[in-house]
Amino acid sequence: MSTSRMNSDESLRTAARMMAAFGGWGAVERVARPDENGVYVVRLRDAPDHPVRERGDAAG
Repeated sequence: MSTSRMNSDESLRTAARMMAAFGGWGAVERVARPDENGVYVVRLRDAPDHPVRERGDAAG
């Protein structure tokens, strides 16, 4: 699995939709703003206990 730079909420929403499609999870519920460590949290509607965390500065 490769990672790519996620520099906007829209990029994260797109990535989360792709993960939802391939992983069988539901639609994107929300994308939080990055925290002090540059980490985004993406929540998928059907997986409330499994947030997907992506580094805001992940190298591709």
